Amino acid sequence: MGWTTLNVYKTEKAIDILKREMNDGPWQLLDHSMRGTTLYWVMQYTKDGVTRAHGGVTLTTRATPFKLSNYNEFSYKEMGEECGPYAYDCPKRLLDLLDRLDPSPSGHARDWRNRCRANLRVKAAARSHFKVFQGSAA
Repeated sequence: MGWTTLNVYKTEKAIDILKREMNDGPWQLLDHSMRGTTLYWVMQYTKDGVTRAHGGVTLTTRATPFKLSNYNEFSYKEMGEECGPYAYDCPKRLLDLLDRLDPSPSGHARDWRNRCRANLRVKAAARSHFKVFQGSAA
């Protein structure tokens, strides 16, 4: 339920650290998208011949406790969609993949997907109001 903190090289990218941490045992990272400091992901879990799709959010943060060090403290917190994370910027392609792999989510997972899709609609509507035409002055 808490955060996991690692010491990593300053030059390591968040996505590379998270891929290394998340691809473990029966878990396989299928697709992901990093939005600022938030990673949205779709994973697949296979055990005893049963495969299940799982979507979620990973929040990340970095700290450099010692300025002259080559290391950072990298912290992350994973939340599955069934936890109803309060981050709704998941890309459409990941939501579509989740819907194909798990078309009938329940409870918080369903609500989270719906909120993400509503957020996508709001952003699309906002973009449609601000079109720039060739020859326009900005």
